[in-house]
Amino acid sequence: MSGFEVKDIWTDYDDQYLMIEAGTNGTGDANSLAIENDIGELRSKVDYFKNNYRQKLDAWKRYLNEIKVKNLKAVVWGSSSKGVSFLTTLKIQYHELEYVVDINPYRQGSYIAGTGQRIVSPEFMTDYKPDVVIVMNPVYYDEINRVLEGLKLKPEIVTVNEV
Repeated sequence: MSGFEVKDIWTDYDDQYLMIEAGTNGTGDANSLAIENDIGELRSKVDYFKNNYRQKLDAWKRYLNEIKVKNLKAVVWGSSSKGVSFLTTLKIQYHELEYVVDINPYRQGSYIAGTGQRIVSPEFMTDYKPDVVIVMNPVYYDEINRVLEGLKLKPEIVTVNEV
């Protein structure tokens, strides 16, 4: 409708992102994703999300409450959109979970919008010694695990998809 021709569509980054290549003067046929050709499958996935969203939020609330009851220290690893969405959707304030770890030095020392957690470097963990690290992007699990091992820390590592 805006005068662009779709040249290609694909998923990337472990299927986390939908990518599109478009231009105003192309002639190539666009690839499509299988789900685009099956409206029933798409409807099924939307229904699944609608029916399971609340259960997923409740599971995370129970898990975080369990951490609190056991008096464990937890951090979120990842201060970009996934981290912010996780914290704001669950309404986790800074006094409930104080720190978010991020490798980006330009983010460190600032705070998460809306919930107020301080963004810290991985090295901060050597003093804080978290019991649980909640990883926002499972793609980085191995890298984060190596960083924690390098810091001689052995917290439980949980990805956002696991609870």
